[in-house]
Amino acid sequence: MAWVFILACVFLSVNLIETTDRAVIAFALIAVGSAVGQLRDPNWDDRLIALLTVYLVIHLGGFIFQVGQFLLQGQILELHGLIFPSASRAYQIGTAARLSGFQIEPGTYAQWMLMATFLRCLLLRRIISPLTVAIVASTLVTLSLWAVIGAALFSAGAIIEAVFQSTVRNKFRATYLVLIFGVAFLIFFYSLPDATIRDSLTYLDVKADLTSTSGTDKVAAVGAIFERVFDVLIFGAPMGSRFCEACLSPQDVGIWANLIYYFGLLPTLAVVGLTAWSIASRWGPSYLPLLVALLSWKAQFYDPFLWIILGYALHPVARTAPTERVATGEGFEPRPTGTGNLRP
Repeated sequence: MAWVFILACVFLSVNLIETTDRAVIAFALIAVGSAVGQLRDPNWDDRLIALLTVYLVIHLGGFIFQVGQFLLQGQILELHGLIFPSASRAYQIGTAARLSGFQIEPGTYAQWMLMATFLRCLLLRRIISPLTVAIVASTLVTLSLWAVIGAALFSAGAIIEAVFQSTVRNKFRATYLVLIFGVAFLIFFYSLPDATIRDSLTYLDVKADLTSTSGTDKVAAVGAIFERVFDVLIFGAPMGSRFCEACLSPQDVGIWANLIYYFGLLPTLAVVGLTAWSIASRWGPSYLPLLVALLSWKAQFYDPFLWIILGYALHPVARTAPTERVATGEGFEPRPTGTGNLRP
């Protein structure tokens, strides 16, 4: 965790030259997120798991209800506006729709649900569960390309976890769960009207086109960060600058680009490398695809949720070694808690 502290201090020192309110807020959010991730107490872990589970269930339930309303009535039910003072950016595409549940955007729903699921998987020490599979499947309905990438990475992690299960029973249990939800999703997809399927696939095809406005913006952002990488080899750039001034949303290429630009290439590689090593050695290789999803998250680099996950992963104390989990099959069984409750 010392690396995160050093990284944050270097970031603050770079921004002392051109101090902005945004830089001070970013430093504070990084510090708070890292500190929360460092908390270690069984009761705190249980409360955090419960909080994440409630958050995920509420948002999943709202999203499913919104999908049901659209399929039955052909109208988009505004859920975000019921809680927040602005309407969501959910919209209809021909006979299909991009829905967001209680979130403001479809992509926001997909990203926050998968990242919250990532942290919950770390806390529970297992990836495959009914709630995880249901959430991953729901993100695909948002018609977000990032959701497709995230779902593929979660699927890769689940497959690796199933392979490393210690008993044949656990292997079959994991495989059975994934197959059941996979078949259910395919049945749901192909039960939709042909026009809805066609409009959905056409939209995804357009979004994947790198010559579109969104595609060219991302290509320009990737090119810009590689052009500036030697300028931020050791120290990052101040918050008053951007690595791609012509880009509309440079953060859309993923957190990794902004981490490199504002913290420096070598410090970022050190923290990401240590995080990957910590996750692989303590939780197993099945969690590495989830880390890739985290680094491709289209959020600001100072989002406290990112630093909660990094702080938790980099904590020097581990509950159970991965070799012990493989030997006992704990990687699939629910994490022991003070109350002995089993979680989905």
